[in-house]
Amino acid sequence: MRPAPYLSSGLLALALCAALAASAAQGQGKPPVPALASTNAPTAPLPPEDDSPAGKAYRDAFVAYKQGLYAQADAACDKAVKLAPKDPRPAVLKGRIAAAKGDALAAEPLLRQGLALDPASHASRRALGEFLFHQRRYKEGRLELLEAQRLGDADKDLALLILYCDVGAGDLGEAERAFPAFNAFDERTPAYYFAKSAVLELKKDEAGAKQALQDATVMYGTDVFARYARDYFFLFATKG
Repeated sequence: MRPAPYLSSGLLALALCAALAASAAQGQGKPPVPALASTNAPTAPLPPEDDSPAGKAYRDAFVAYKQGLYAQADAACDKAVKLAPKDPRPAVLKGRIAAAKGDALAAEPLLRQGLALDPASHASRRALGEFLFHQRRYKEGRLELLEAQRLGDADKDLALLILYCDVGAGDLGEAERAFPAFNAFDERTPAYYFAKSAVLELKKDEAGAKQALQDATVMYGTDVFARYARDYFFLFATKG
């Protein structure tokens, strides 16, 4: 199996456009997107009706994390852990915070700790799988993401990340088998076009890959394109 290719010159231009669009969006007062975290489907906070002290602490941590206030988020997570030590979500969120700060060595044990507290949690599986994807540990990440899918996470963005793991591992056969699950006419997500582009890029069809991304931009707009482009261009920017 061959590794994922370098980002081509044509796609590099689109990457620049995506970065500019994302920068412009942040300049309009939108919160920054945490680094080393998938931008398409964050782990959900506790339900609004959970007004317990632990629930409030976790919710405070999640909001601070989404705002990029990592020290504040960490402190709120620690409070939630003390109040509900068997709740896996604070540990998982602490792992995501560590990853966002670039501390992969601290992030992985925290993510696995959260998963150990509730192995049946598809959210915890997905968080670990996303982390492994961003460490370019594509085969390991794929296994965790597939398990999250088996446990009930039917999100198309999760399916897209699984396909990216196939592409990152250079497994064209698995990527092509996964592709029919996407719908070109899904108004909620441009996953079909990013999946198509990733498969075509792996097949070294630069023109087709570029056209699929252009189609995504036209159909969904630059803001949505920029959000989805982050994981895509991470995948192709360098070799793992």
